Amino acid sequence: MNLRTLTAAGALASAALLVGPLVGMSPAHADPAYGYLDVNVVDQYGRPVIGILETHDANGVEFFDGPDEQHAATATHSYSLPTGGYAFRSIAPWSGLDCRGVLPCTLQPSERTYDPVVEIETGVTTTYTLHVEVPAIVGGTSNGSTLSMHPSPGYAALMAMFATQPFTGVPAYQWQRDGVAIPGATAASYTTGPADGGASLSLRMMPSLGQQGMLLNAGAQAPPLVTNAIAVQKVVPASTTTKVKVPKRFSARDRVSVKVNVKSPGGVPDGFVKLKIGKLKVEKALRAGAVLLTLPRLGSGTYKVKVTYLGSTYFIASKAKAVKVTVRR
Repeated sequence: MNLRTLTAAGALASAALLVGPLVGMSPAHADPAYGYLDVNVVDQYGRPVIGILETHDANGVEFFDGPDEQHAATATHSYSLPTGGYAFRSIAPWSGLDCRGVLPCTLQPSERTYDPVVEIETGVTTTYTLHVEVPAIVGGTSNGSTLSMHPSPGYAALMAMFATQPFTGVPAYQWQRDGVAIPGATAASYTTGPADGGASLSLRMMPSLGQQGMLLNAGAQAPPLVTNAIAVQKVVPASTTTKVKVPKRFSARDRVSVKVNVKSPGGVPDGFVKLKIGKLKVEKALRAGAVLLTLPRLGSGTYKVKVTYLGSTYFIASKAKAVKVTVRR
């Protein structure tokens, strides 16, 4: 057996301990003293959550929804149960541990008490919805905001437990724009940019080796999780005003500079300005919303200095009022 096989086996064994079979019952008969129970496990968005459900009566006896006294890896757990009350422990790769009527609610071995949260009546089918929480993304909707993965309490507890076990690994991340992978966006956080304007961003999380092992006994695989989506606002460029300052009269021998200022209520503009005087055309980048241009030697005469701010992703282009200059001999 090679190292990779040993690594995988160790992780799967660690995860399988979470949901290993316990002494219990899996009644398959329709005795008059029995009723029926369907438990639907859903996340905070109403989506089904695949995992294992431990169902206990008030005395702690566990009942199974799979064959041969095994747990079924599913989002809907169906039972035929003796009449009475039942409590639950949900263990799933993405919601971690959630308890209803089971104390203490912990992944560590401990003595537990069971306070039923649902009652089963003879011959009656009861439906119970168990709401759990999975990781979500949080952050602002404005362009340039940072989005990040926010773990739910149950998921955080599961990851903390895995961190103490060998070979369990960590989940992999892939940010998506309108459901399509964003190249290179594989961290737990992502800062939106112009390409994201008007799109919905979500995070696809691939299960770690430890999470994959959680459903091993049930013969199932842990699915990837796609988080909630955040709609990013479209980039609306801000208006700008461009002004130029240059001497109106100077000698042909003088070295003359043109100062250009670009202002905006939306911030400090970036990008380039273009200057045209006679046959000369020059482009230069703004620095802190301004630029200084030195004119070449000009022959005597009258010229128009035309300056245009070319705009950028976040700022609208604008033109300065043309300035007429006279060059003396």
